[in-house]
Amino acid sequence: MENAILCVAFSAIELEKAMNNYDPLETADHRFRYKLYEGFLQGKPVSVKKFKDDDEQYEYCFNDIVYASKMSVQKRFVKLLGCCLETRIPILVFEYVGEWTLSDCLWGSEEARCRPLLWIPRSKIAMDMANAAIPEGESHVRGATITGTSGLFGPEYLATGNFNEKQDVFNIGVFLLVLLSGQTVYNISRPEEEIFLLDHVKKCMADDRLNNAIDSTIIAEGAWPGKEQQLQAFAALALRCISEVAEDRPSMIDVSKELRKMHRSAISCRQQ
Repeated sequence: MENAILCVAFSAIELEKAMNNYDPLETADHRFRYKLYEGFLQGKPVSVKKFKDDDEQYEYCFNDIVYASKMSVQKRFVKLLGCCLETRIPILVFEYVGEWTLSDCLWGSEEARCRPLLWIPRSKIAMDMANAAIPEGESHVRGATITGTSGLFGPEYLATGNFNEKQDVFNIGVFLLVLLSGQTVYNISRPEEEIFLLDHVKKCMADDRLNNAIDSTIIAEGAWPGKEQQLQAFAALALRCISEVAEDRPSMIDVSKELRKMHRSAISCRQQ
């Protein structure tokens, strides 16, 4: 597979031993379709992704293997080390993902949220995410079953089924809004016309109340010269990325350049 790493084949027995027979106490993350376990394998800390054992998970697992192997060549992404093909649904082995995930820091346990995710680290996360897009030499990924919360995908994906660069830009835009606001993509506790995060942020900006859409953690860390302008520029870029008209969205290269500029500006202004 072009631009992919070679994956190691692990046995079911060695994974069971490394994950302590998949003890629930070793579960780092529990999603609808999978559980993420932590353990040691061949002397190194690893994270193991184990899908539910039913027929529906084959396609999700296969997609994970394809995309994770391609993304593993990116320096800033957790690498797929290998998988176990002896089980009914393959089990994926990744580098250790760390003590806390982004969702832990934003919406997880009180212990996780006691380590506030401040503005400069968030701007770096955004910059790093923008450096991965569609595989080199391809214009789009066709035929992939991509699932997620409504409001995460651009309208053209629903019409064509093609996941191309402009759709990737749309996803990055939504991700930027999540980083900026600390809120979920879909929340029924918001007013009906603002249930989707992108509508909430648009309304706040239109009413000149952007601070209402910014995570209180970012506000609480205080102000410094240029910070307000950086937040406004960040929000404006995100909204350009989620334009309903795909042609109006910036290219991923331009998004990456702008986010890199914002991150460097944030560091420079904070040090003054």
